[in-house]
Amino acid sequence: TDQSSDLVSSITYTNGDGDLLIYSQSPIASAGTIDTENALVMDQNIRVGRSAALYVQKKDKSILYWTAGDYAYMLQGILGKDELVKVAESIPTQ
Repeated sequence: TDQSSDLVSSITYTNGDGDLLIYSQSPIASAGTIDTENALVMDQNIRVGRSAALYVQKKDKSILYWTAGDYAYMLQGILGKDELVKVAESIPTQ
C-alpha cells in the first residue's frame, strides 16, 4: 500500500505470511518525535550511507530511523538491524 500526503509518504510491504515492512519519509520539520516508550534503544552508533541512524526494538518489531538532507526516514518491520540497514541503504535519498 502506498499512502502519501504533502508531508509524509508511506509504503507498506506485506509478504505471504502477512509480515509487514513499513517505510515512511517526511520533511524533518514535520517528522515529529521518535517513539521509544517501552522500547529498547539498541544501537545509536550505526550509519545509513553518510547519515547517523537509530535502531530501536519495540515488542516484536524493529525500527530504524535516520535523516538525510531535509528528510527523516523510518523503516519498521520484523527484520533485524543488519537487514533494515541494507534496505535503508538501497533507498535513494538527497
